[in-house]
Amino acid sequence: MPHGLIPSPAAAAWQRVVDHLLGFTATAVESKTPVQLGVNGSELKLDSPGKVSFALDGAALIEDKGDVLAELIVNGYPVASKSLKADGSFREIGFKHALRESSWVAVRVFPNAHTNPIYVDVDGKPVRGSVDSAHWCLAGVDQCWKSKQNTYAAAEQADAKAAYDHVRNVFRALIQNSPGRD
Repeated sequence: MPHGLIPSPAAAAWQRVVDHLLGFTATAVESKTPVQLGVNGSELKLDSPGKVSFALDGAALIEDKGDVLAELIVNGYPVASKSLKADGSFREIGFKHALRESSWVAVRVFPNAHTNPIYVDVDGKPVRGSVDSAHWCLAGVDQCWKSKQNTYAAAEQADAKAAYDHVRNVFRALIQNSPGRD
């Protein structure tokens, strides 16, 4: 079991919630083509709309909770959920979902944990989520930077900031160029 999953008695007073979502993968059901988060751009290519299986290992340890929901998120919206026993043990979580258009897909245990996305490219068309989805992603990048900024060494700060700024600019451009923008 990974370090930190079960709090020590000394840590129990402050550590009331622990969630882990690991090994996120997507597999095209028809072709059996898999992709793992963080490998080859985290992108699964489909020639046409189709079903995709998503899998990961999840664990939750939440005081006074018997179960929590692990949710499949497509372009910022929950589309399916599975119950996850909140006892600190890792369990396999799986979803199947039909994708008609290119999408980003993640899994979350709201509000405690969220995977990075896997991008599913359908028929070579770009992911075009809603304006709300782009706003949500931009807010997520900002929150991630706030929580991780101080973890970078001084020599890494400029490169890390440039990488986060690049991603922010991508989402800002999507928002600006969206036909349904506010």
